[in-house]
Formats: sequence, structure tokens, C-alpha cells
Amino acid sequence: NSLIARVDYTSSAKAIVYNIENKNEPQREREVALEGNYLDSRMVGDNLYLISRKYAYFYDGVIDNTILPAMEDSISSASEVKRIDCTDIVHFEGTNDPSFMMVGGFNINENEEVCIETFFGAGDTVYANENNLYLTQNMWGDNPKTTIYKFALEESRIKLLAKGEVKGQLNNQFSMDEYDGNLRV
Repeated sequence: NSLIARVDYTSSAKAIVYNIENKNEPQREREVALEGNYLDSRMVGDNLYLISRKYAYFYDGVIDNTILPAMEDSISSASEVKRIDCTDIVHFEGTNDPSFMMVGGFNINENEEVCIETFFGAGDTVYANENNLYLTQNMWGDNPKTTIYKFALEESRIKLLAKGEVKGQLNNQFSMDEYDGNLRV
């Protein structure tokens, strides 16, 4: 008789907002946590965009619900962990990455719940400016290429605008910039 055990763990990318009007006694005002590992974040004005990546673990005996990523926002009326419904997850077609990517946007000075967009097929590199966020995904193989997704940033919300591909791989986020509305890589 053999016993097989699996230890599950969860990690979260967490943003904690403090009021520092009184620098001697900072006050914690809010916490937003996205299940998965921290990928990147950007602050545009008063809006924070937090990005996490969670690998989709599949194994015998897994409970289906735990495969889906979760989030938590301390200002939510329920203030509890909330699983993202599978009908709210966008699939990046052609992806070879079995991970979920979550982008959470919220205004640090408002009491509105975090706006979450979730994608199956995670990204590697993030570039953002005041209007747009770009996410890249490396595709390895005989003909390596980089898939680029463009999102509009609108008052703590993101909206997928376009998808494109270039040959080769990007070095890092500094291999991208936007000039006159065009992305340069």
C-alpha cells in the first residue's frame, strides 16, 4: 500500500494602500490580492494596475473550482476570496502557456471594487504608458516569435484592443515604447 500526498499552496500578488497624511501613524486603507505570482504593476495617475500569473494545476483528485484563479478586495461588501467564473476568462488563442493572467485595476482614492480581467495564457513582459498597456508572450520553437496584446487603460479598467506578432524575442520591457500611437519593438 502506498500513500500519495500532494501539498497545495497558494500565493498572491497583493497591493496594500496606506494613507500617509500622518507620517507617524500610517493607516492601512485597502488590500487587493490576486491569486498567483506577481508579474508586474503600473501606476497611472491614481489608478493602480496589478498583474498576477497563476499556473493551472491539474492532477488526480483536484477540485475543479480550485483550478480557477481567485481574488480578494478588502473594500468588497463580502470581503472574502472570490473565484473568477470560467465564463469571465478570455482565452488567448494559440497560447502554449497553461497559466491564468489576472489584471486588476483600481483607483487608490476611491471605494470602488477592483476591476478584474482574467486571461488563460499568461504573458511574459509588460510595458505601459498613460493610455495603453502592452503584454507580450514568447512563443518558442523553430521560428520563435512574440505575440503582443494591446489594452486600453480607462479609469482603472482595461480593454483588449489588438493582437499582433513579431519575429524573435524581446529582451525586456525596455525593448518596447510607444511613439505617435504606434508601438515600437
